[in-house]
Amino acid sequence: MQAKKTTYHFHSLSRVLLVIGIVVFINVLISPIAVRFDMTQGKIYTISRSTKKIVNNLKKPVTLKVYISDPQELPDDKISIRQDVLDLVDEYKKIGGSNIIIEKINPTGNDTLTQEAMSYGIVPLQGGLSKQTEIAIKLYFAGIAIAYEDASIAIPEITDISNLEYEIIAGINKLTREKVPSIGIVSGHDETLLADIQEALKKEYDVKDIATTNLVAIPDSYDVLIIAGPKKDFSEIEKYALDQFVMRGGKLAILMDGVDINDDYLMATPGNLSLNSLLEAYGVKVNSDVVLDPYSNAFLPFRSSDNGGGLLMKYPAFPVIMHDGFSKENVISGKLFSMSFPFPSSLTVAKRNAETKIVELVKTSGESFAIDGNNAILSPDQINKMPATNKKEHTLAVLITGAIDSAFKGKSIPGKDAAPNDFIPDMVAGNIFVISSNRFLNVDYMKYLINSMQTLSENFILFANAIDVLAQGDALVDIRSRNLANRPLNPVTEQNASYIKYGNILAGAVLSLLVGGVAYFKRRHDGKKARERYV
Repeated sequence: MQAKKTTYHFHSLSRVLLVIGIVVFINVLISPIAVRFDMTQGKIYTISRSTKKIVNNLKKPVTLKVYISDPQELPDDKISIRQDVLDLVDEYKKIGGSNIIIEKINPTGNDTLTQEAMSYGIVPLQGGLSKQTEIAIKLYFAGIAIAYEDASIAIPEITDISNLEYEIIAGINKLTREKVPSIGIVSGHDETLLADIQEALKKEYDVKDIATTNLVAIPDSYDVLIIAGPKKDFSEIEKYALDQFVMRGGKLAILMDGVDINDDYLMATPGNLSLNSLLEAYGVKVNSDVVLDPYSNAFLPFRSSDNGGGLLMKYPAFPVIMHDGFSKENVISGKLFSMSFPFPSSLTVAKRNAETKIVELVKTSGESFAIDGNNAILSPDQINKMPATNKKEHTLAVLITGAIDSAFKGKSIPGKDAAPNDFIPDMVAGNIFVISSNRFLNVDYMKYLINSMQTLSENFILFANAIDVLAQGDALVDIRSRNLANRPLNPVTEQNASYIKYGNILAGAVLSLLVGGVAYFKRRHDGKKARERYV
């Protein structure tokens, strides 16, 4: 009997030691091999195919100068980022070979290296360094200089890893391409494109203002024109100049509000839609209405009429577009998950040329409906009283490509004496982005949302993707879009929410009983077999 017990314990101990030995052996065996598994949904730690293509096609080497302090010199929240940064630039070296040169430099405490970093635009940063019971404010570095021939671009501060691949490859692309695309911001009609948006575009493009009021032709030096929220009419000569710019291969991005909003009284009035005469010829029209979505919308703070206090309310005039409202067939919108639109108008799609291709990039839910934008009162109380008639999906953004006819085809040319005589009636490869809201990029509207900065960032990505595609194709769009972090759940009805709530409660209890029962009977069974063998 005693011998059997001793044998039983010996076999049990042997199995444990054997497992430990195997684990240690495998660990020693593979320790020299660097293996990483990227389990993030956006694959933010994996170099994209677009990056690999750009890096492998470099004609001359690019140097990545990584100015970053040692771990003991970094704030606590930057220590883990340091390793992620070094891992990422090592990946660039692996895929680029001799095309990529990596220099890892710690300038902290070294005046010469500090001056070198600052010459590239990378300045020392301030952060708290924890030391037992006290916190010291120290200077540290966390930036990258991208150098190519005699030019360079700086990433002065790395705050997280999620968008770093895009920042690096965008810098490489800007330094190494033969021509930097030129973006024209159209002015002269009270357009509004926030300075922050323009600054973001300037990181990748040559951005200039262009007043079209006195032009009879748009210079061919511009690749893309952006018309953002015009409040005044375009003259017929201006429209002709824009039309012929498109016919010559120029690209347009038009952000046009179908309605104007009186913020004090929440009243809508028709917006300036003078460009509709062009857009309708190209296959789309911005309507003077307001799209309301009682199913998927944002929470906004309103003042209560009862006690004057603040109250968060669902506001259908701020529709939230969920992931199934984005076209998956186009790279501009294919990887977007959520956006908010303040007071959007609907777009009507009606192609006039069978060869024109119009992709409806953004749509509201099937529960949305549109109301006339002429003196519409949009207070929460009034909206909740409105009957939801003609509920359907409403298009808010489109991309027009393919063959496009001139809006002046078969018509008299305005200002014949001033306009060029070489009229172009059509073109085979148009590229026009149209969105029925300029407010979706306006912080004055988006600031009322709970996650305002996150939402504004996601809205900007749609706009930036569109400009990238118009200006230089889709090479960089895929990298930017995959780093989106906000992936909200689709809204559910109250009834379905109750089913989910009580289903989760019951499922947990039932699962616990099942697992416990199986474990109990298995232990009894295994114990019985062991006793029969050794006792």
